[in-house]
Amino acid sequence: MNQKQAAAKVTVDRLHKRNEIIARIEKLKIRIPIARYTAAQAEHRRLKEVRNAAKAEEERLKERDQPLRDRAEAYNSRKHGKLRLYEKAKTSLTNTMDKIKAREEKSVNFEDEALAMENEYMRVKKQAGKKKATLEEMQTNITKLERGAKQAQQKLERLGPDDTVKVEVRVLFKGELIAGGC
Repeated sequence: MNQKQAAAKVTVDRLHKRNEIIARIEKLKIRIPIARYTAAQAEHRRLKEVRNAAKAEEERLKERDQPLRDRAEAYNSRKHGKLRLYEKAKTSLTNTMDKIKAREEKSVNFEDEALAMENEYMRVKKQAGKKKATLEEMQTNITKLERGAKQAQQKLERLGPDDTVKVEVRVLFKGELIAGGC
């Protein structure tokens, strides 16, 4: 029996050890999630502290860099204002250039019209010169005819009532008979 008891004792010891191991496993099944939760909570606290430190650093850097940010925004707003002025000036220049081109095209037409008018003016001036020369020639002929009429009148007055002379005055102007008399 000792052998049986010794064999049973080994089996009982194994059973006790097995039960202890199972009990430890059960305890660990409860402790492991708690340990994980505690570790996660500690990590969460650590990360929260890191985040808060990063936020504090961010605020400090924002305060430090705020004047630079303000100046950069001022430069950007000035840049956008200048760009608007540039676009406005560019549009105005384009409109002005279009007007200039249109006026240049019109000026070509005006130059043609001016040349035509100048030619017409020269033609009219030439005609006026010819008419003036014709009028001067006629004036000269009239003066000559008046002198001739005066001389004929004087000759008539010298003739006495007894003289039977027929006087005929013919005035020719450019080969045409203008006046005739006795």
